[in-house]
Amino acid sequence: MVEVKLSSLHSQGVPQISEGNDYVTADHIIKLMKTTDGAVLTAGAKLAVGQNSKAETKSRTRQSILSGEPENKRREYVEVGTTFTAFATIRAGQKIFSEIGFEHSSIEKGDGMTDTGVLVEREWTSSVYVQAGEPTLVGAIADKETGTFLIVTANIQK
Repeated sequence: MVEVKLSSLHSQGVPQISEGNDYVTADHIIKLMKTTDGAVLTAGAKLAVGQNSKAETKSRTRQSILSGEPENKRREYVEVGTTFTAFATIRAGQKIFSEIGFEHSSIEKGDGMTDTGVLVEREWTSSVYVQAGEPTLVGAIADKETGTFLIVTANIQK
């Protein structure tokens, strides 16, 4: 999962949304990560999956967050982290059919006016064909300034 400043995409001539045949790709995001500070890897996971098999990896921690009205704050504990699930089938021509699920949650600082944090949860589920060894953009979420992109890569080991 990669967080991207949308202005960084724009400055490299990449559209922030699809425009006809011009669209954001995994290669655009990877180039930004290598050449600027406009893209940062924020979460990742790796799995080994057998033919027609399913695997899952999970990394979770319990963190506290303050909630409620300013005069009646209370501490809550929430689980945050990353879960990645994949099912894979190798097809002809080094193509891999994969059903994936990726969930990531974190507590981000609030607006600075209070000491509460904000629980941010992101989730993608997708059925995709990927070419072995080629990064593939499978999902994105954006707000006014930032885009969050999910990129997957699958390899075949014999």
